[in-house]
Amino acid sequence: MAKLKKTFLKSHYKVRKKEKKNKTNITKLILVILTLDCLNIEVLAEIHMKEVKDLTNILILLRKEISQLELEQIDTDRQVRRI
Repeated sequence: MAKLKKTFLKSHYKVRKKEKKNKTNITKLILVILTLDCLNIEVLAEIHMKEVKDLTNILILLRKEISQLELEQIDTDRQVRRI
């Protein structure tokens, strides 16, 4: 029985040690990728910012058109009621 406990403790220790190594390797890899892709991320951020501005401008124009159409609809409704 004593041998089983010792082997279990040793194997459990080895597993935990391997897990820690894998975690540190992954974090190091992520840091390397982030530093390498930092410029790419900045370029993509600028592209997306431009797209957002363009879409916002389109949305503003569409809202103006919708409000004009709503006013026209109200006017036609008033005319129909008069008849």
